[in-house]
Amino acid sequence: DLRRRAIHAAAYPVFLLAAACVLLPLPTLFGPCGTAGYLAEAGKGLGLLVLGGAVLAALPRVVARTGLDVPLRRIAFAVPVLGWPYRSGVLADMLHGMSAGFAAGLGVHDTLSMTARSLRDPRAAAACAATAARLEQGAEFAVALGATGLLPEHAMLAIAAGERSGTLADTLADLADEFGRIHADRMAWLVRAGTTLLLLAAMAMVAVRIIGAASGLFGELETLEQLEREVPGLFQPLPK
Repeated sequence: DLRRRAIHAAAYPVFLLAAACVLLPLPTLFGPCGTAGYLAEAGKGLGLLVLGGAVLAALPRVVARTGLDVPLRRIAFAVPVLGWPYRSGVLADMLHGMSAGFAAGLGVHDTLSMTARSLRDPRAAAACAATAARLEQGAEFAVALGATGLLPEHAMLAIAAGERSGTLADTLADLADEFGRIHADRMAWLVRAGTTLLLLAAMAMVAVRIIGAASGLFGELETLEQLEREVPGLFQPLPK
């Protein structure tokens, strides 16, 4: 759903850029190059737009194959503001995996091992392994998980209460839903901010092209005025 919303939000800025690539070179139709010059200018702009889209589409696969996803995930988890949507999503996945394991009747160690294997974030997977190691030393589940420092205090209090009352799976499921809603809200904010920046960038690029075309026109007018000053009577008014 978030991917669909992001694509839908980016549609208008991309359309604006495509329209600018087609409309702004129109004056070249009346120049010496004619249609060939117009097609070259429009094709260059549209080609750059398509190339940028292809690079963005291929970037996730390139990152995954080159092994850059692990350090990028570590950075995303630690970034204060831009990393918050990613962090809340990782916590939702982790809590959901633990809840599913306990609800299925798996033991604590099997649940933590399954959750660690299902998570693509290295820090969350390491937290599951650290929790399992502390459990082997005799610590309670809430204490062992809280020592990782991933979850806020209110979540740890709820997990401790669920562990004491025997409703740990339900408590983890409720917390997973809570972090999932937080993740959705933060991603929606990030999509809106990204759309606004993309729209401003598109408008700025169009403005630069318009100013450049206008500057060229003014330069030609200044050249004509200079010729008129140097050769008086060079340009005669059209007959009525």
